Amino acid sequence: KGKVPAYFGECPGDINTRILERMREVLAEQRSYPYLRDNAAARLLHARFVAREAGVLDVPLINLGGETWALFPWLGTYAFIALERVMKLRLPSELGIKGMDVCRPFYIQFRMKASGEEFLSALADAVAQEFDPIELVYPGEVPVFDKYDNAVTRICNRYGRIELVKEVFAAARAANPEGTFLINDFNTSPKYEELLEKCLDAGVEISAIGIQSHQHQGYWGTEKLYDVLKRFSRFGLPIHFTENTLVSGSLIPEYIEDLNDWQVKEWPTTIGGEERQCKEWEEMYRILFADPNIKAVTGWDFADGAWLNAPSGLVTVDNREKPAYKKLLSLVKGEWWTKDQPIRTNSDGIVSVKGTKGTYEIDGCEGIITLGDEPSNTTVIL
Repeated sequence: KGKVPAYFGECPGDINTRILERMREVLAEQRSYPYLRDNAAARLLHARFVAREAGVLDVPLINLGGETWALFPWLGTYAFIALERVMKLRLPSELGIKGMDVCRPFYIQFRMKASGEEFLSALADAVAQEFDPIELVYPGEVPVFDKYDNAVTRICNRYGRIELVKEVFAAARAANPEGTFLINDFNTSPKYEELLEKCLDAGVEISAIGIQSHQHQGYWGTEKLYDVLKRFSRFGLPIHFTENTLVSGSLIPEYIEDLNDWQVKEWPTTIGGEERQCKEWEEMYRILFADPNIKAVTGWDFADGAWLNAPSGLVTVDNREKPAYKKLLSLVKGEWWTKDQPIRTNSDGIVSVKGTKGTYEIDGCEGIITLGDEPSNTTVIL
């Protein structure tokens, strides 16, 4: 709770740079590991052979033939993403970089007209220059998401609830005028609506409304979900479902009023529970995705065994993918994903692009396009 890093998609969790460095060391060394099974030991030997033959242990940039290259930076997730953005946004167009195929945080494959030496020199110059890190963020992205779950009672009594909220939002906005600032609560009763009305009447600049749905005691169901969406959509603000929990094991009994009071040493996932969780996540995501007021949905948690030791993740404690993980992946990266497609301009150089809201890059062009609530015009340079 507090500060949540931005999620840029397609990252296998947050991997520290030290992990990548250790992977490189393992590939470079010769010693064996007695705890490895025969097949694992054989795969390690093969990986070491391929790494040595390819030269990735000696130089970061490998020519794959012709104008195709692969960059192995051995950086963790966020450093890797920053490098990727530098390549896309800050390297000179004269290098002719295009067709970037990224496997985060391991390698970047791309095509370019320049030589390897010219690329590395240009990259070194780009990272040596002083620039605002916000320049590496695409329009519409939020690099840091700050949330305030609970106000301190003593401070509320001193300043008053609404005045305190107003002061907190004003201070946050002064520190980051481009930030997105939510008011966020798990209480979806009319009391939350009343608080929102008073805050807005007092001039609090709320960017979006945060809704938490920790459903450890059972799925809300479509009736409650639609009711919440209807009641909070009337404020005309974007809605973020910030913390959403659906468990794949037993449910917390209804007599428990505060979920924090449910303390158990083990809370196992079950086959039946995973099937139930999958159906509930799919139904909930479809409803939220179809609502034009919903701007963000965050699951709580990604893996089992986090808050309350609950089986609330999309993967188990041993990283086995649950049915809910596969279902959401098929929706987000399958059914709802705008597929790669060739586009042709008309005689006036204009092309119409239709797809799911988001930021797009056009291979072979400089510039990006953003599809939002309203039709927009963007100029890209071929």
